[in-house]
Amino acid sequence: SQVCFKIGGRYIRPRQYRISTQNMIHMLGIAWQLSTGGAQAQFDTLTEQQAQIELNLPPNKTTRPNGARIRLRWSGMSNDKGTVVTMRIQRLGENTLVKSLEEAGYLDTHMDIFRRVINSEGGIVCFSGVVGSGKSTSLARLLTMLPSHLKIQSIEDPVELEIPNAYQKTIARDLTSTGTDKAFLSAARALFRSALDVLYLGEVRDVETGNIARQVAESGHSVYTTTHARSALGIVDRFASPQIGIPRTVLGAPDILKLLIYQALLPVNCPYCSKSPDDFAREKGLKGVDLDRHQRYFDRLERLYNVDRSRFRLRDENGCPHCIKEGLPELNGFNGRTVVCEMVEPDETMTELILEGKSLALQQYWRSMVDGRYDTPNMTGKTAMECAVYKATLGQIDPREIEMRFMSYETVENKLKATAHGKS
Repeated sequence: SQVCFKIGGRYIRPRQYRISTQNMIHMLGIAWQLSTGGAQAQFDTLTEQQAQIELNLPPNKTTRPNGARIRLRWSGMSNDKGTVVTMRIQRLGENTLVKSLEEAGYLDTHMDIFRRVINSEGGIVCFSGVVGSGKSTSLARLLTMLPSHLKIQSIEDPVELEIPNAYQKTIARDLTSTGTDKAFLSAARALFRSALDVLYLGEVRDVETGNIARQVAESGHSVYTTTHARSALGIVDRFASPQIGIPRTVLGAPDILKLLIYQALLPVNCPYCSKSPDDFAREKGLKGVDLDRHQRYFDRLERLYNVDRSRFRLRDENGCPHCIKEGLPELNGFNGRTVVCEMVEPDETMTELILEGKSLALQQYWRSMVDGRYDTPNMTGKTAMECAVYKATLGQIDPREIEMRFMSYETVENKLKATAHGKS
């Protein structure tokens, strides 16, 4: 059996972590005994199981001088050839927060929007993204920017990050909940007697959480939350879906949806060994078909984004003394990750389109705000992919990593051609 790791968004299978299957099952059985919240008393390779384990790690001079509290969120899934157990590692406590959203990778234009939004009362601010995109961490950072005179109450499943000056409550809920979760409903009723200003709702994922977000927002309070959606405007359709069930008459009401964010995390190039396209081709000795493919790739980027190829930088997979990770060659050439995002502040026209359920027209209206340039920090109307392209023009992101996370540039070009053909 293989112990795998997801580091920097990459799924890695180091050969040194191959273990006898019987030993692995034995180890998992012992670990299960340390867990809480599991429905069964014993680890079972034939059924889906969920639980969590909390550990206090001892101090380490280099990585954790004060030790660390961590939570392992256990998710087991039976497969044809055995079982796969995924343990999501969460480092608990206030010290896990990165100091600022700027440090995470948000641009100055994004920060201007955040500052404007947090100083207005009421409405829903929602972060979206895939699992592991850092949306909960970004939301926690944003909450620390709220004025100190506001009372913040949270309902989370479970509390992940300790937020200064917030009253945080864990409510462990069954993922198959059908609306009869008594602990959750009791906490929801108590909210309106708690004199809160801001509700931090860990995730809107079902009718129960949708109802509480709706009720708090309609009462004039602010709601800060997350959900799973593929884009910022996708949050609207997600909220209106039968799984959550917030009526469009609510979503399209003025000042209910205040800010919608979609974010992703992309690896950052090592600044010491990343190379321009020409230097990359020369050092790799590209010739013939390979060189032609390389040149056509950047021809397309120049056509699409009107940016000279010399501004891009490509990751060197061999790395250098600044970025080589011992035993993890898959991460050579990288230096952490950065946020790329899209933001939507619904205006009056958008709320009318939301109310009418015109999702395509809503998307087209928002996209009409783009300034047409991809080498400037003006992100109005621009997608997370286009935000990533801007960072690529600064040399921060390898353009090939953008394709892997979003879509190929050939697909982007084909879509533009199809749109132009439709208009003609």
